[in-house]
Amino acid sequence: MHISVNGGCPSPGYYGKNCSLKCPQNCQEGYCDSEEGTCLACTPGFIGQRCDLECSAGVFGKDCAENCSTTCGDPGVCDKVTGHCNGSCLPGWEGNMCQKECLVGFYGVNCLQNCSMACGIPGNCDRITGYCNGGCQRGWRGVRCEEGKC
Repeated sequence: MHISVNGGCPSPGYYGKNCSLKCPQNCQEGYCDSEEGTCLACTPGFIGQRCDLECSAGVFGKDCAENCSTTCGDPGVCDKVTGHCNGSCLPGWEGNMCQKECLVGFYGVNCLQNCSMACGIPGNCDRITGYCNGGCQRGWRGVRCEEGKC
């Protein structure tokens, strides 16, 4: 194998007779074998000798070796390069990769819902359902303490 970085072709990123062919697009840093044009390594999200195969569903990153999060809104589906969830997270989770649990006081998809201040412990609820922990304050009822007495 003749690597264009160490010799063979005078300009990195080219291969073949007379070094007139450009290395495949997804070769890491544009480097490839100076004779065959096979990539030395692939950019994240791609695999194969010429880095022309995208990661299959459920995996991402360098050599497609990382698993997508099971807490993505569509579990196990993510960006093939970054691993970021496409769209939303399952209820109770937030973050680019849906790896963070909701902070106390929030619940639901992407943790965008506020827990009720009428909960027995104001603002304290289940991070997935929003159901109040510790019941409701006097004068309130419902699983989210959303119903006040007249």
